[in-house]
Amino acid sequence: MNLYDRLHDKVLTKYAKDPMTECYSPDCVFKYQEEIYDATVIIPCYNVEHYVAECLDSMLNQNTSYNVEIITIDDGSTDSTAEILRQYSTRMTNFRIISQCNKGLSGARNTGIREARGKYLIFIDSDDYVTSDYIDCLLKKAFSKDADIVATGYYTFNNDYKIIKNIMIKDENDTSLLNGCAWGKAIKRKFFEHLVFPENYWYEDSIIAHLVVPRANSIYMVSKCQYAYRSNPTGITKTSVNSLRAIESFYITDLMLRSYVHFYPEDVTNTYEFINLLIEQFYLNEKRVIKLNSEIKRTIFMWQSKYVQISPPIMDLKLDFSKKLYVIGLLKNNYQIAQISLRLDILNKIIRRIKNK
Repeated sequence: MNLYDRLHDKVLTKYAKDPMTECYSPDCVFKYQEEIYDATVIIPCYNVEHYVAECLDSMLNQNTSYNVEIITIDDGSTDSTAEILRQYSTRMTNFRIISQCNKGLSGARNTGIREARGKYLIFIDSDDYVTSDYIDCLLKKAFSKDADIVATGYYTFNNDYKIIKNIMIKDENDTSLLNGCAWGKAIKRKFFEHLVFPENYWYEDSIIAHLVVPRANSIYMVSKCQYAYRSNPTGITKTSVNSLRAIESFYITDLMLRSYVHFYPEDVTNTYEFINLLIEQFYLNEKRVIKLNSEIKRTIFMWQSKYVQISPPIMDLKLDFSKKLYVIGLLKNNYQIAQISLRLDILNKIIRRIKNK
């Protein structure tokens, strides 16, 4: 079901164009059908001459007995990234470089997925790094449990290597902290047989939470904190706050809703879990545009409120107060209530930050 009328929208598209690319591929995505490696590590690279060596050093230092291939995608870099990749290719086995014209993060990942021959896919961002036992811990858990997904804890650091956030997992069944990012996980390749990252969108990782995780029958966590995520001041997370492209969070939600039919039976998408997953996404969409103008915010709220009138959510008692208030705003089609809930969330974060100092 569509979230909004993307062909006749007169408001949002005057601020930010809907890329209108797809995340469903009717044809099999894979170039190779046989899985000859235990895992494929996919590292998209674009103008990362200051960071990629650290990332590749962490791959060079992996202590594992598993048979792993590494695919790096030079996505049209104009700096010395390509030369750094060539230097590392002489130091590692099963190391491939694929060069292409710039297609963005999604296009680079899709190239890696197409070329992958591993049973599991492991995505690593080229400005991040991992501990020396990262691959071994992921795959040991994956193969011992025949898991669909294995995820690790992680920490966020800045360019001064100060740790900003440290996410630790309690035990292997603690999926409460499972995030929707592609990195920090080993995912069975089969989940991408007809799934691609939508190109030219921001927030392309959204497909993991909506079109991968719900299809997984077995998800396990690795308690050690092993993925180091760089908080990049020029990355989308930081720069999207005041950008009109934040509207793409709403666009990509509509794209995923339209794609559900290819991945799920209708009775699944009407369940409590799916409706509440959408509510979480709707809330996130509105948080991302909170600093944009009123016309944008009201339009997104209107479409999301209209959608939940058709499939009313069951109130999740685990939701915090601000999100419960947001659901009430949606159900009553009350924009002011929804905005109050978003402001409360911001206030709560400020209070938590002060307490943690």
